[in-house]
Formats: sequence, structure tokens, C-alpha cells
Amino acid sequence: MKNFKKILIFCVVIIIALVVLTGCGESTDYPYEGHALVGAWRSDGFTQYTFNADGTGVRAFGNREFTWRILRNGNLRVTIDGAHSEYVLTFQEAGTHRRRPPNSNMVSVFHPMLLPEYLHGTWVWDEDPTYTIVFDAVGRGNRGFGDDREQFRWLIDDDGGRNLFILIGLTYEPWFYRVEDNVLTISSRMRNRTHIQFSYIRIED
Repeated sequence: MKNFKKILIFCVVIIIALVVLTGCGESTDYPYEGHALVGAWRSDGFTQYTFNADGTGVRAFGNREFTWRILRNGNLRVTIDGAHSEYVLTFQEAGTHRRRPPNSNMVSVFHPMLLPEYLHGTWVWDEDPTYTIVFDAVGRGNRGFGDDREQFRWLIDDDGGRNLFILIGLTYEPWFYRVEDNVLTISSRMRNRTHIQFSYIRIED
């Protein structure tokens, strides 16, 4: 799993087949320990999907549970409420040009979800120490003055210190970020708000 974490800069392209399958093809044995799909991912729409090694999974939006199998032809089968869908998996490096292939009606891109330890903890705004932002180890956090807190979910796309996403309700905030000498600096990527930048200093919990 450590080796897998090192290649999480890769994304997954899932090509949805034209037909919904109801049982074609046999699945390979599971659990799928070590399979590249095991773990947490987010879609371009910020919906989080978790694929567990025992063949179960959860879609965060609506908290929908599903089961998944890798078929002998290498395709992915996902089952939700008894309905089966088959997908072709293609792993590509982030930034690689992707075009819509023939014989498919949709291409969805998924990004690895990372929660690096160096962001875990409490950070104090350098302009007002009564304002803090907290990132926990399971992708949740809160921010605000004193007890007036705003809850959110968070993740980054890669471990290179580029993209931090904060999700509040159904709205997400994209930020560039960097951490240097226990100082977290975030710069807005939101349209018409690219001039916004904040710095936070880590404090011991």
C-alpha cells in the first residue's frame, strides 16, 4: 500500500458502457488487497467514492453503498440496489490528454483522494489568532472564530502541494496551497476571487 500511495498522482478514467449488464462475465477472486482501485477517489463533481478491498464501497453523495468486482476481462462491475453496470478502467498520468473513445457514451475522470498528515491539526490565522482552521485525519474539518465554527470536508488531489479542496455543503472551494516552516498558505482558485490569500501558523493540539 505504501507503493500505491506514491503513485496517487495518477487518475482513473472510467468509461461507462452503452448497456447496463445484468450478469455477463465471471469475477476474479477477492479480497482485492493491493489493487490500484482500492482507496478513496473524487469525481470532477467532488463526489467521493471509496472502494474497499472486500468488494464493498460507499458513494459519499447520498451515502449510497455498493459492491464492486473486477471481471476476468479486467473490467469493473458496480452493483447498486441490484442493478449492475460495467466499466472499462484506464489508469493514466495526471495531465495526459484524454479524448472520448468510440463505443462509449461518457467518460468520467476520478482523482485520488489524499489526506496528508502534514496538514492534520490546528492552524491559526496570522492576522487574528482567534480564527483557526482544523484539518482532521479522515477528511473533515472546521474553521471560524472561537465557538462559531463552519464544518467542511477536505482533500487534496496529489501530494505535490498544488490543489486543496474544501467542500461546504454542495459547494466546494478550490485553493492552491503550500506548507513551509509550519506555515500554511492558501491562495484562492475561485473565479473572480483569485486575489485572496491567507496564511496560517500550526499550533500544538
